[in-house]
Amino acid sequence: MKRNLPAKIKHFSQSLLVGVVVACILLGWSACTKRSTAFVPDFVESPTKYALYDIHFTSADTGFIVGGSKFTDGLVLSTYDGGLTWKLIDKVSPWILNGITGNSKHQIVAVGHTGKIANGFTYDSTFNFFQTVGWEELKAVQLLNDTLGVAVGGDSFGEGVIQRTTPQDKGVWHPIKVPHLLVDVEMIDAATGYACGFGAVYKTIDGAKTWKITAAKGDFFKGLSFVTQDMGYVVGSEGTILKTINGGKTWTSLRNGNSLFNKDWHFNDVLFLDANVGFIGGANGVLLRTTNGGVTWELSDYFDGNAVNKLYLSPTHDVWLVSDFGGIYKIKLGS
Repeated sequence: MKRNLPAKIKHFSQSLLVGVVVACILLGWSACTKRSTAFVPDFVESPTKYALYDIHFTSADTGFIVGGSKFTDGLVLSTYDGGLTWKLIDKVSPWILNGITGNSKHQIVAVGHTGKIANGFTYDSTFNFFQTVGWEELKAVQLLNDTLGVAVGGDSFGEGVIQRTTPQDKGVWHPIKVPHLLVDVEMIDAATGYACGFGAVYKTIDGAKTWKITAAKGDFFKGLSFVTQDMGYVVGSEGTILKTINGGKTWTSLRNGNSLFNKDWHFNDVLFLDANVGFIGGANGVLLRTTNGGVTWELSDYFDGNAVNKLYLSPTHDVWLVSDFGGIYKIKLGS
């Protein structure tokens, strides 16, 4: 026989149920991110206080970092002892440099404000500049197998550009326009690559000649990292973490972004070493690590509060971080 509960008891039961649901949601999100002292970045002395935006090693001993101030200084730091000491190369550019890359022929390429591309060599401290068509600011660059160069960026109206070059082009870069500002690029091999930016992730399967938009959406995507041609991750400035296992056809949300139940995190970059181990860096010194493919994340209990702008895996399999105010850090894997 069904009995009707008194109104007060029914109201109390409903309120209790809502409270339990909210508590479970809160506990669920807190369980996905734990504070940890297991991975502590080592501080490396820096010769500058300018913001640093990218890092690249051309060998175990030789590496470069770029940064600066948007309208006044473009900086390059160099090391020839595996990152133990860094030296400032003076007067490289009057404009900020956002990205740097290199190849096995000792060539280094940096990109920055107003579409400038700086070419140099690992054994020299002088650079030659090339002005790209369109003058769009370039945010990231990659040289692949000495046969292909790809740089991405965009203009102040939010439209994007992909600059492409090959040895046959003899240093000339050719623009491909896209409707979204782009800030990061990664070529997996000579054919397949990805680029991300404002509200979009693009893919190429023909060596950066043509690009198609993938299904990722919902954030200003600032960094991406692919383990294989099909498995990769992308992170956004509003705290989104997405994963694909089918080359961008579909994306799974590992974190839906900042909300009532999520901490206010603003991501700048992501780096995965394999299918399980990955790192994310962001504003206010946020540094996360996962060891299970992004199912759960640990928040480093140590950092200085400066924005982590770039994560990089060196040839010696150390994870390097560069940040605002000249910050340079190294994580020794296995620590």
